[in-house]
Amino acid sequence: MKQIRKANWFLLLVICVYIGGSFGLAWLFKRVDVPYNLSVMSGQILIGFCLLMYLIITKTNPIKVFRSRKLGIVDILLVVLLMFLLLPLVYFINYISMFFTENTTAATIGGMMDNPYLLNLLMLAVTPAIVEELVCRGVLFHAYKKRSLLAAVLLTAFIFGLLHMNLNQMLYAGVIGIAFAVTVEATGSIYSSMIMHFIMNSISVTMLAFLKFMKNLGIYSDEMLEAEMQQVQAGVEIAMPPVATVVLVLVAFLVVVAFTSLAVGVIILLAKRSGRIENLKTMFTKKVETEERIMNIPFKLAVIIALAVMIWL
Repeated sequence: MKQIRKANWFLLLVICVYIGGSFGLAWLFKRVDVPYNLSVMSGQILIGFCLLMYLIITKTNPIKVFRSRKLGIVDILLVVLLMFLLLPLVYFINYISMFFTENTTAATIGGMMDNPYLLNLLMLAVTPAIVEELVCRGVLFHAYKKRSLLAAVLLTAFIFGLLHMNLNQMLYAGVIGIAFAVTVEATGSIYSSMIMHFIMNSISVTMLAFLKFMKNLGIYSDEMLEAEMQQVQAGVEIAMPPVATVVLVLVAFLVVVAFTSLAVGVIILLAKRSGRIENLKTMFTKKVETEERIMNIPFKLAVIIALAVMIWL
């Protein structure tokens, strides 16, 4: 079977197992007392299972697919800097999306406040940074780029957003997914997107630990924390006059543009350091290694199923 077709059947498997398994486990967890942490990790376990089955059944060489080129210290520091430069973009998109969507992440994270910090870091930052990157910037990106690098960047970012199964996360995950894919191509290493993914998720975990610390000091009460979590989950409430809100958004937008421009410069620097600047240039050419179509039947089925469930929920 051709590589893109194999990758898309894998995508369809991931979507079906992830959605079907999540519904099945949700039904089971209502009837069987299981630790909350297990329910939070169930999605990553299901995706990881699909990934393992794909590698075994297709006899795929993980080293070739996962682009495991080692990064030097300077490159790692540049990747870290890159992620922090992109954070204003992530937060801006998240803020705008919360005017019309619900933040489901707050409820999930809030239920893990009593966990040790390192356990939350492992569950919410380390595991997704490995599993989701191996799927999106590993199997799928490696296959799609044989047809078109630009299509591979955009479609894997779109799929990355879909895997979060809610509109709020889908929007900013999709945008940051573009940066992840471009950085992988610039460095020739999936470790770069893993580092960036870990940093993005670990910030939420660290903020949760900080709130827990404030609570232990008596600065925050349980009632205050619960009210704050509910407000974040509900979305943005405009407390300022409309004109002030528009001005604030415009200022924030200018900050985002400035930081994102610096981020683009860092990506170019990474590509030059890795000798891969020509690789990035092929994003805007029509260089094709295969005549396979990316958006074939299994791809379309996977997208339709994911979108239908997300809208229904």
